[in-house]
Amino acid sequence: ATLKPGISQPSAGGWQAEWDKAVATARKEGSIIVYTGAGPEFRAIVAPVLEQKYGIKMELISGRGGALTEKLIRERRAGIYMADIYISGATTSITILKPAGVFDVIEPYVILPEALDPKVWFGGGIQYIDKERYILRTSAYPSSSLVINTDFTKPEEIGSYRDLLNPKFKGKIVINDPTTSGAGGKFFGLVGSKIMGFDFMRELAKQEPQINRDERLQTEWLARGKSLVLIGPATGTISEFTKAGVPLRYITPSEGAYLTSGYGTMSLINKAKNPNAAKVFINWILTQEGSALLAKGIAAQSARLDVPSDFLDSTRVRDPQAKYISGDDEEYLMKEPEYYIVAREIFGIK
Repeated sequence: ATLKPGISQPSAGGWQAEWDKAVATARKEGSIIVYTGAGPEFRAIVAPVLEQKYGIKMELISGRGGALTEKLIRERRAGIYMADIYISGATTSITILKPAGVFDVIEPYVILPEALDPKVWFGGGIQYIDKERYILRTSAYPSSSLVINTDFTKPEEIGSYRDLLNPKFKGKIVINDPTTSGAGGKFFGLVGSKIMGFDFMRELAKQEPQINRDERLQTEWLARGKSLVLIGPATGTISEFTKAGVPLRYITPSEGAYLTSGYGTMSLINKAKNPNAAKVFINWILTQEGSALLAKGIAAQSARLDVPSDFLDSTRVRDPQAKYISGDDEEYLMKEPEYYIVAREIFGIK
């Protein structure tokens, strides 16, 4: 793994008193308000245990990232500060909410030794996706960018990204639009900037791939053999076709793939209405118990190594033998829109 941990340590012997005080005060606050992109499963799984354990009722404000962001900023402009925690995708946190000054640094709030133990985290410690440590990563799972149909292409034919340049695949590759946000744009930006370089992308363009935004049509082409490789698949559509018996398979080339957090990033909203409940929630959700519930609630593999992932499709579980890079660190996300412009130039898209 190439992800860099950010590990804070509680003062020797001081964490217990701080924790006990936070729990006692959190019980008096009695509730916590979480803004999240996750669905109702999150509340159904997490909230009952949180209330039973700490007497904290969890209210969930759910929605898409853009809508949640707009709501949060609009409230603050009106002087309304009701939110405590933000759990959602990394992009809006990094590109909109953090620059808008919505968050407090979350790292000092993490005090439980169980949460801070570096041995239990993928990458050797709690991962923060920004250098100031406003946003931490609770989940880390593979985002597989290549899919084949094993009736027409054998897995060993694509051991490396460079195998995509095989003449066999000329005119037989379909790419989810790499010039906009989504799986295709993520493939182009991350593989181009961090793994293979953009000269590789120029060579790939010479293979005359089909650029397409219709994710069902892309998968139908793969199912029929019209395309031999799909880059930037829609995972839900792939699952639908595999359940119907189409032998589609994800491929992780030897140079590596990238991890995403999905809805698994967490931030502390400043001027929180229930700051002690927020502190208890942050620490508990980073324990094995809390992380296991969160993982099920957002259907994503935990960044903790001691949390089961047997409820997930195998394609959404890290391979211990594979190489991975971060797909949603701050440096990359701030540059991502620039890569869409490069993609338009390389693939000749206006």
